[in-house]
Amino acid sequence: MRPNKLKLKLASVTLTGLLAACSLVADSELKGGVGQTCEEATECQGEAADCVDGRCVLSCSTADECPAGTSCAADVCDVAFKVGFVYDGNPVDSGFSRAHDEGRLAAKAAVPWLDFALVAQDIQKDQEADAMSGLIADGAEVIFVTTTRFGSVAQELAANNPNVRFLNFGIPSWDGGNFSGYVPRYHQAWYLSGVALASFAGSLPASDTKRHNFGFIGALPVPEVIAQLNAFTLGARSVDPEAKVDVVWLAGFVPADGQAERAVDYLIEDGNRFLINRIGARNTALINKLEDYNKANSADKIYAAVLDNADCTNRGDFCLGGPTWNWGPLYTRIVQEIQHGTFDSALPIRDSIQSDAKSSVVSLTLNPAQQAFTGTLRDQLSQTIENLTAGGDNTFAPKGSLKVCPTDPEQRPEGCVKTRVEDDELGSMCWLVEGVVQREDPNSDFNEMNNNLVPARTPEGETWPPASFEGTPISLSCN
Repeated sequence: MRPNKLKLKLASVTLTGLLAACSLVADSELKGGVGQTCEEATECQGEAADCVDGRCVLSCSTADECPAGTSCAADVCDVAFKVGFVYDGNPVDSGFSRAHDEGRLAAKAAVPWLDFALVAQDIQKDQEADAMSGLIADGAEVIFVTTTRFGSVAQELAANNPNVRFLNFGIPSWDGGNFSGYVPRYHQAWYLSGVALASFAGSLPASDTKRHNFGFIGALPVPEVIAQLNAFTLGARSVDPEAKVDVVWLAGFVPADGQAERAVDYLIEDGNRFLINRIGARNTALINKLEDYNKANSADKIYAAVLDNADCTNRGDFCLGGPTWNWGPLYTRIVQEIQHGTFDSALPIRDSIQSDAKSSVVSLTLNPAQQAFTGTLRDQLSQTIENLTAGGDNTFAPKGSLKVCPTDPEQRPEGCVKTRVEDDELGSMCWLVEGVVQREDPNSDFNEMNNNLVPARTPEGETWPPASFEGTPISLSCN
């Protein structure tokens, strides 16, 4: 935030002096121009100049009063450039795209002298190259690609456009070039979600044997989703050692119409009291289905946790909330570092969860209509966040009597985790923690009643079990 003293000081400068100062450009033989580093105002060009946050700035009331290459915002001239965003969905229908767009707008408000107007949305596979090239043609100097699906194309375009900086969500790439990844520790929010849901489950009657049962609708078995499933399971079992998480894999983050609803039937039939959506879409369809189910089965209510900033408002207390994104702080920080010349593309961007939800990129949002999510639980969640992040990422570190072990020892030759899972393993996670279960024969017919639950199987060959769901193969998507 600009200090008030700057605005008062610069407002007293005569128009003649201001225009004279704004006519200057950066020159190594002269004092610093707008955007150049400084320690005090005397190092900056013109009587109207001041040094703020280590950079030279000028006051202004219109863009005409600013030097070329800068713009006027918040009464100050500052270096301007265009920032582009690529969404595979759109902010109306996709909670994930909406979260990114909310982050874009928050950064626009925080850094008003930059142009955040360039957005390419509803971009499908094979359209990404044209979409990003269009942003470059429109003058984008920084492009945020908000999906891993477009990573390889973004890397290729970055190589061919060295003056454009690309940042790609979900891809751990920090080689010092103009292509970087940003991979916040979203699995920490999933751990927190497991703690919250298992704590809520503990408030249900002891006679309710289903209160230990959680159904997880997974999109694809990629390391990102596997880490979230495992983290949720560990969080739930840290509260309830009897908790079981029943997983069914679909075949994509945006499955075919009706598939998600069928997964709900599948998991209800398995005896789950809680359903967790990790598809990336269909939140509304799932909430609507459960709303109808609960109206018809009031004595056997099913609760839902949803992700990607899905809104539980006015949906009843069965919609519990879920992990959420808050991209504004991260996008603001990155563009300011780029603007200030301090952005280090070799430094990993792996933000951890914070107790202050306003500044945390990842968080957990709970439905306030559910009375159980108050008081003691809030304190417990704050303490959990401290435990998760003290001295590093402790999500997969053993905690007291809670072991972190794979369901299939062959999938993790090292056996149970002894200290903590490092980022390299986290980025290629292809094993499931104890507590993740599935049907004894996951490849049986969908309506097969023999649904005994056993430790979930990890992949053999080219596919995960079940080999297909509703006829769509579940391909092996992790290392």
